[in-house]
Amino acid sequence: MNKNSRTKNSIINSIYASSNQIITILLNFVIRTVFIVKLSSEYLGINGLFTNIISMLSLADLGIDIAIPYTLYKPLATNDKEKIKALMNLYSKIYNIIGIAVLIIGMSITPFLKYIIKDMPNIREINYIYILFVVNSGFSYFFIYKKLLLDSDQKGYLASKIIMKITILKSIVEIAILYITKNYIAYLVANILITIIQNILISIKCDKVYPYIKEKTNKKVSKKDIEQLKKNTSALIIYRIGIVALNGTDNIIISKFLSIIIVGIYSNYILITNSINAVIAKIFDAVTASIGNLVVTTNEKKSEDIFYKLQFLNFWLYAYFCICITALINPFIKLWIGNEYILDNATTFVIGLNVFILGMQGIVSSYRNAYGLFVQGKYRPIIMSIVNIVISVVLVQYIGIFGVVLGTAISRICITGIYDPIIVYKYGFKKKPIKYFACYIKYIICFVLLAVTAQLIITNIEISNYVIWVLVAIILSVVSNILLLLIYHKNVNFIFYKNNIKQLFIYKIKNREKKS
Repeated sequence: MNKNSRTKNSIINSIYASSNQIITILLNFVIRTVFIVKLSSEYLGINGLFTNIISMLSLADLGIDIAIPYTLYKPLATNDKEKIKALMNLYSKIYNIIGIAVLIIGMSITPFLKYIIKDMPNIREINYIYILFVVNSGFSYFFIYKKLLLDSDQKGYLASKIIMKITILKSIVEIAILYITKNYIAYLVANILITIIQNILISIKCDKVYPYIKEKTNKKVSKKDIEQLKKNTSALIIYRIGIVALNGTDNIIISKFLSIIIVGIYSNYILITNSINAVIAKIFDAVTASIGNLVVTTNEKKSEDIFYKLQFLNFWLYAYFCICITALINPFIKLWIGNEYILDNATTFVIGLNVFILGMQGIVSSYRNAYGLFVQGKYRPIIMSIVNIVISVVLVQYIGIFGVVLGTAISRICITGIYDPIIVYKYGFKKKPIKYFACYIKYIICFVLLAVTAQLIITNIEISNYVIWVLVAIILSVVSNILLLLIYHKNVNFIFYKNNIKQLFIYKIKNREKKS
């Protein structure tokens, strides 16, 4: 694949993925608003807690969703259809087993819910609600394995088109059910049915794009490939256990030591931050396949150069959005659903810091996966997750929810901020990451200073309606980007993007002149 094709596909994937995510975010806010109005706060807390528990069940995929693209990059690049068919047959069996495993493991947790939730809410059907969460998670694995072939071949936008349409349909159905019936179980059942429909449609689309995968093949996946897959997935499950424990235990700890109501309040913040993170992540996720192609077709120096350019763009976007999160999230929630759903400013600052730290890991993770560095450092997330749980459990008893979020921030910066870059540099770029860490520290200092400044400014402004909130958001957006521009206008990576944008405008002007 040439550079132009790789760039074009990355842009198309980014546009569709980010557009899809923005539509999803807007619809999720509408659904959440109807949810809060039509159902009690206990249901909101249960929704957040069960979502957290189900996210931990994703461990059942054993990291296959990361290992598969790595195994497909080369046969796709060489158009080895027989090997692709053999791999897809193998992955079909694996994903069916995963779906069944999720259902069995998830169901087995049901009797222990009463030990996880402090002050069990008066919801008679709570076990049935949890079971529906499990069924939705388990069924999501059926038929969907083919999507990874589209993603690996830089055609993920084809699946994004389907997901976008289904998301709109699903949201309309869910809103109608909540508004008319106020029946949470009916809402969950509709979610399950639409998930199945979406997966089937993506599978059909994949069959049309790659008709040969429906053909039978006598070729088997080689023992060498299977051994490599086993090696990678065994490392990834250990790695993923740590990451999921790092990311997924907050609501469980809050539910156990504080209350299910606070879980519901916190879940509103997570909805907002996850939405923002998802938009930016989708932009960079779309270039992951390009990175995979890049690392197998270019040298380490070129690969590292692209890495720094992507990391700088990643920093700028996350710094800007997270500065806005720390300053504007409380006023927004106050206007959206009321004062009773607001957390203190210190907690919201650490929430924003958490998103920033997580976001800064995105490019490093993409390179780690593209280089196939699954075994290296596999135990580190386990250690960090234990540190996270210990710190959070201790701090929650003294400083409440702030302690839980702070524990996650400390643990995350240790794993994502330190160790992953070391292995990418050692095994990928084959050099020491001194330059990277110098850059990373500067990025964090810059973000913290700007975020604290923004939060101090916003506390002196009375935001009484959405018009004022939008005006303040615009001013904050302009000021934060101007400050970033003043700090980084001489940076080599900034100059690279500036020159490319300038050339793009010149190209468009010349084209218009030719047409006229």
